[in-house]
Amino acid sequence: QQSTAQFCSSFQFECDNGRCIPDAFRCDTDNDCGDDSDEENCAGRCSSFQFECDNGRCIPDAFRCDTDNDCRDNSDEEGCLNIVGIAVGVSIAGIVLFIVIPIAIC
Repeated sequence: QQSTAQFCSSFQFECDNGRCIPDAFRCDTDNDCGDDSDEENCAGRCSSFQFECDNGRCIPDAFRCDTDNDCRDNSDEEGCLNIVGIAVGVSIAGIVLFIVIPIAIC
């Protein structure tokens, strides 16, 4: 439950706008405060299953290099190697084989 209070409990995070949210909501990539203060200064708070963005935001590892700016600073898309392939068809003794040759595009 979210509330606006002057003082938050020890189990809550106080947003810049005075709202209190559960501490577990901090750095979860959701703007629970409404002013995004719960997503600031999150460096070092990511789990081993998350990617830490340059701005301190934590996103799931699977969101890295997916061509979406999940970090909101594009750091999850930097240094990614996008792989495309060329399909080549070869006919040998009446059997058509397709070979996919990967090509890296930076």
